[in-house]
Amino acid sequence: MTQREIAGELKVSDAEVTHLVEALYRKDLAARKKRARDRRYILINLTSYGKWFMGHAEPSAVRIMARRLEALATEEQEELIRLCGEIERERDEGTEEKEIDIEKDYY
Repeated sequence: MTQREIAGELKVSDAEVTHLVEALYRKDLAARKKRARDRRYILINLTSYGKWFMGHAEPSAVRIMARRLEALATEEQEELIRLCGEIERERDEGTEEKEIDIEKDYY
C-alpha cells in the first residue's frame, strides 16, 4: 500500500501516516519500496519481523485489554462498547466533531 492508501484506510492525515511509517521503519517493522511501474509511488510493506510482531502483538493487546475491562462493572463495559461504536460510526462517516457535555450526556 502507499502512504496515501494507508491514510485513507485509517482515516487520518498523510502527515500522521508519515510519522507512523517513519517510526515503523526505524524499528525494522516496515520497509519502503518504489513501485516498479511508477517510481513516484512508494509502497509500504511489513518486514518479516513486522509480520511476526503483528501476529504476536494483537493477541497480547487483546489479553491486556480484557484484563483491564474486568475492573469495570457490566454496565460500564456496555457503555464503553456503545461509546466506542459511536466513535467508529463517526469516523467511518467522516462527520465533524461534535461537542459533548459529559455532565449532561453521561451522568
